[in-house]
Amino acid sequence: MSDSATPTLQVRELAVSYGAARVIGNVNIDVAAGEIVGMVGPNGAGKTTTLRAISALVARQRGQVMLEGVVLGERPEIMARAGIAHVPEGRGLIPSLTVHQNLRLAAIGAGRKLSQEDVAYATAVFPLIERLMDRRAGFLSGGEQQMVAISRGLVARPKILMIDELSLGLAPRIVKDMSRVLRRVANERQIGIFLVDQNVRGLSHVCDRIYVLQDGLSSVANKDDTDLMRAVYFGRATAA
Repeated sequence: MSDSATPTLQVRELAVSYGAARVIGNVNIDVAAGEIVGMVGPNGAGKTTTLRAISALVARQRGQVMLEGVVLGERPEIMARAGIAHVPEGRGLIPSLTVHQNLRLAAIGAGRKLSQEDVAYATAVFPLIERLMDRRAGFLSGGEQQMVAISRGLVARPKILMIDELSLGLAPRIVKDMSRVLRRVANERQIGIFLVDQNVRGLSHVCDRIYVLQDGLSSVANKDDTDLMRAVYFGRATAA
């Protein structure tokens, strides 16, 4: 992000505790329109908690989430309707519903109805799902489910799309294809995309910037720095 760019998403001094246990203590994140930003860190560092706190799925002990300079409240429906879409780890689809029904629920969650334009855009991004519309989500392959999960985020017409563990359970070729699609979506729709993943190499190829989450604190790192591997596997990195 250039110095003159105004971030679409600003997270400031975010802290979350579960009882007496502090999970994250001081997380600061910026994501601008059309930018892809990643976050890495060791297991248990709080990456998923960070996303859930941004989308108000868990209570924030401290901190602010701002979208286009406006401080947002702490209810999930407020975040969704303001323009933050969250693709959770495990994709979060309702397996008994069809693909079309899952997309329709996503639009309703964002406070609107699913339109033909939304469906057309989703199928333009992922042409494969056009023939899956009447299939139950639980019967899809992992790659198909991830396509639907991302499409569900897109039909909410977000300003920020957050994806937790994009590569989970997927073949490297599929992850590479999805990364290319996300770059195109970011460029064409000027959506800010925030990716959390254990695949450091994959993130370094697609992301404009990468944050390291370590000891409850976030810091910007050189995305080509091999210390990022230490951040993921050993919990230590030298941030820029």
